[in-house]
Amino acid sequence: MVVRPLNFTVRRLAVDAAVLKALLGMIIALVLLASAVALYQPRRTASTLLLLLGAGCFVIVTLTHVSESLQIYPMFGWGEPGSVGHYVDLVAAVLGAALGGLRLLLQYIRALQSGAHVARGSTPSNNRWSGP
Repeated sequence: MVVRPLNFTVRRLAVDAAVLKALLGMIIALVLLASAVALYQPRRTASTLLLLLGAGCFVIVTLTHVSESLQIYPMFGWGEPGSVGHYVDLVAAVLGAALGGLRLLLQYIRALQSGAHVARGSTPSNNRWSGP
């Protein structure tokens, strides 16, 4: 029977948890990317393109997390503060959030211009109930 030191077991569990979190994030990002592709195919508007690009940025974020947790590129020092992986992760996350916010802003402006955003009470209601 081989007895392993406690430090190895705790470190292995921490690495396993990091890998699991990174892979779960990858699944979520890939679902977001697949839905963005499905929305972009029939419409091909600027807002769906921004959604597609933002989802691609989030896939890059999760790819860096997976490669850091699995230590795929140890020679680059990924996973250490100030490494290439952290900067790629930061830039992709900020760009993905900015593109997503810009997409929402474009949709809101387009809704205002089309008249879809109308104040309550200005359109007739189909409610025939007059109340007590």
